[in-house]
Amino acid sequence: MIHNQIIDELEKCLYFSIIVDETQDITKVEQLSVILRYYLDGIVYERFMGFKAAQSLTASSLFQYIKEILSTSNVDILKCVAQTYDGASVMSGKNNGVQALFRQEVPNAIYVHCYNHRLNLVISDVCKNIPSVKMFFDIVENLYVFVSGSATHAKFIEIQTTMKYRPVVELKKICLTRWTAQVFACLALKKALTPLLVLLNKLMFEKGDRAAEAKGLLHLIDFEFVFNLIMFCDILQILKTVSDYLQNVKAEMAQSLILISSIITTFKIMRTDEAEKNSSNFNKMYVEATNICKENDISTQNEHSTKKRIKKIPDKFKQFIFTELSSLETNLITSKNGLRQHVYIPALDYIIKELERRFTDNYGLLASISYLHPQHEQFLCYEQLKPLAAHYNLDLDNLRAELKILPATIIKYQIHFNVKFSLRKDFFMSPTFEKLHEESDDK
Repeated sequence: MIHNQIIDELEKCLYFSIIVDETQDITKVEQLSVILRYYLDGIVYERFMGFKAAQSLTASSLFQYIKEILSTSNVDILKCVAQTYDGASVMSGKNNGVQALFRQEVPNAIYVHCYNHRLNLVISDVCKNIPSVKMFFDIVENLYVFVSGSATHAKFIEIQTTMKYRPVVELKKICLTRWTAQVFACLALKKALTPLLVLLNKLMFEKGDRAAEAKGLLHLIDFEFVFNLIMFCDILQILKTVSDYLQNVKAEMAQSLILISSIITTFKIMRTDEAEKNSSNFNKMYVEATNICKENDISTQNEHSTKKRIKKIPDKFKQFIFTELSSLETNLITSKNGLRQHVYIPALDYIIKELERRFTDNYGLLASISYLHPQHEQFLCYEQLKPLAAHYNLDLDNLRAELKILPATIIKYQIHFNVKFSLRKDFFMSPTFEKLHEESDDK
């Protein structure tokens, strides 16, 4: 009955978009899930169409499975205007991927790589490809693993209770698949840093198997680590705000593009602010890190020293080391300027570069959608909407004429019916507007 109702709704729709993903079930069989998204009677629906066991994972086979599911539901594939998958090459390949095969039959079906997945990959790349950042998150994970031991965890909770921490803070595990969730791990560690240091100091002087490990971890919690902690609490909270919106079923493409553009601008401002100014983002982080270190008796930066040398590897041992020696013989950052140049700037540069790289495909076309959003300063601009209209083969002369009268129409509509729309889509989706539009078509 549910399936028949979905089919009835789809028959009334002019267009739909498709969302496809594959995953293993409990018996290790790859299953393809298909979801259709469409607009009907003022509401946007997302309907699950079913699973399809995938015996073959080639692009042609996966595309055939998708067509079979649509065919079973009597859905006309030519009504599809957009397709969304993950970034796996079998799905996203420009020449032989599922999206390419799909567009051979349905040219108007724009491919969009899941935006939240892209954002997750940005953080993942930053955390894996910048050595100092990778080291930081490795330490965060090692601290979680160390404290998770039953006896150690009990002592950690006991110390927090004695120090009157309310509520008690639990350290969070690093999530390898959802990197935007690392903000919880960073925030928990920042809040529980003091009792954690007390725990490590206590265990270091006790007899036990974990004394040496506690001493090693305590040595790793230096000024640079604290600064990274402050920096990523800030950066990840910014990214999480966007990630939360992108995961919302009511998320819109126009607003998503505006948010992505906004965070790129935000990071660029953070990257170029003047470190000397007390109000600069970097300086605020530096001051906060300094205060935390002073409160916890952690050595702070030496303003008069620029670098502290790590002991070089003897030449006779270099032949046995199969890695770049420069990474092993780098200098420890000990000055404020060095911290900015070697930690803060590289992290922001990499994030900005990855955001711009991953969100540029189809951007010219998809960006047109943002000009339908009332928050955009060029709302309903014909020149900006033209790429989208041309892709869907709309009459550009009629579009230009409609856009000229539409702003005034919206204002008069609100006055005449004594209503106020928070978004222009409320106007476009209102039954009265649809009736007016039908009347104008008849004329």
